[in-house]
Amino acid sequence: MDTSLLSKKELLLMEDFKKENSKTPVEKMSDKLAEKEYRQKNKKVIEKDSLIACKNNMQNSFDRVFERAFNENGANETVLQITLLQFYKVENRNAYIAEFGKTTVQHDYLNEIYDKTLKTVYNKWKKHIEYCKFQENIKQQEELKKQLEQKLQNEKFERNIMIFFTVLKWICIVIFAPIVLLFIFISMCAKGK
Repeated sequence: MDTSLLSKKELLLMEDFKKENSKTPVEKMSDKLAEKEYRQKNKKVIEKDSLIACKNNMQNSFDRVFERAFNENGANETVLQITLLQFYKVENRNAYIAEFGKTTVQHDYLNEIYDKTLKTVYNKWKKHIEYCKFQENIKQQEELKKQLEQKLQNEKFERNIMIFFTVLKWICIVIFAPIVLLFIFISMCAKGK
């Protein structure tokens, strides 16, 4: 067999296979016992990790439902409440528990933490709504501020125009009044001769 054609991985696998085949029955039994002991030691950790994975999957599903509802209908209290209430429907609750729990232990665990997990997700989206309202208030305040600034600029412009025309009126009065009086005086003098 030409080893240059085989990759390093294949060579390592072949070596492992040869080692496994060359073991005596006592060594094989010892390996099985060690593996069984390892599984028993880590059984609780594995079960706990499995339960946490089920919980996280259910929580992520809750989160996606809230997100989709907000994307379709907008982020407001009514959408939040309607979305929350659909999770309290017994058929939906049972469907979620059956979907994410494959064993009886997982079903029991998910049933136990269902309300708490749902409340966690609900509170997250409730805070999101509060944030959106806060941002909307800031936006409205900025718009009102811009409108007020524009109104003040318009009033200032109108005041300046009024001042300009008032000054222009007085300038005209001061300049043209003596000229008119002079013409009147001249015309009276011309009539009087």
